[in-house]
Amino acid sequence: MKNKKIIALGFSISGKGHFIHREWFKAVDALVVPYVPQTLLPFVKRFPLIGAVISLCHSFFLPKADVYILDGIGAVTSVLFKRGIVIAINSDPFFRNLPMMSFLKRKIVQLFIKRIDGYISTSTMMYDLAQHYTKKPNKIVYPFIDVKKYSALKPNLQSIDVCSVGMGTAKGTNRVIEAFKLYKRKYPEAKLYVLGIWPKGDPQKMIIYKDVITPRFVDPATYFEKCGLVVNGSFHESFGANIIESMCAGIPPLVTEHCGAKEFIEDKYLITTLDPKDIYKKMVVLHNNKKAYMLSKKYRKIGQQFTKQKSLRDFKKGIEMILKELS
Repeated sequence: MKNKKIIALGFSISGKGHFIHREWFKAVDALVVPYVPQTLLPFVKRFPLIGAVISLCHSFFLPKADVYILDGIGAVTSVLFKRGIVIAINSDPFFRNLPMMSFLKRKIVQLFIKRIDGYISTSTMMYDLAQHYTKKPNKIVYPFIDVKKYSALKPNLQSIDVCSVGMGTAKGTNRVIEAFKLYKRKYPEAKLYVLGIWPKGDPQKMIIYKDVITPRFVDPATYFEKCGLVVNGSFHESFGANIIESMCAGIPPLVTEHCGAKEFIEDKYLITTLDPKDIYKKMVVLHNNKKAYMLSKKYRKIGQQFTKQKSLRDFKKGIEMILKELS
């Protein structure tokens, strides 16, 4: 990658990219710019089709580069007419949503993504989703967590309280609450802490239920020490750094089969379907597990592998491998 000018196109509302992606961009000395003018980002996020037109027009004003890295696949319209190699980070629900698009929209979108020369996927699940639609070079790079911080936590595995990180339909918040209703019949004193805020424009409303506490955006570390269970009920989680954080903290997480990080869950009874009854049953099994402390030690060790240093090194290597395959 020496002597190559690399530009990363931020697709998040900040225009700078996901916070993990920002560190990846630094690792390859990429200049980060928003895929549309900064002031228009809130607007184009609400109206994607208009955003695509704006990004297409804005592309003529973007700096020239040898390599463009897309923070999200949706930013592809900003490089349709740019020269240079295009590599997209595959960490959003793009490929999951593709089959649900109308026939015409799907064909147009598939035409657009032909401009992408390679992908960095954040899990094996995301890699497999992409492989259904493209045979372009695709490398898996896992996100990182603050290993030192979470390794220092002392979980209370005997606690009946439950923690769930993230809110919204995709995060499966209401699914977790429905499971918690059943769990509360068995453990009447239990509390469910749901961290985050409900997304604007989400088609569902959050279920209101007693002893469901919503501290908004807070450090999950506090609640990992307070709760005996961490549950992720996502319909789609490209990886799930919170799952690995839970593991590193010594709490074996309960996750759905639609979470990318499930590939690191070695005990299959910790993986659930989307059925709240199934989630509830496995919550009870996990809480009553006589080998809880052995599991805690096991998953803490797995979680400690996800260091920032390793992730940055893997990202840089992934980009280099894609460029080599394309040369």
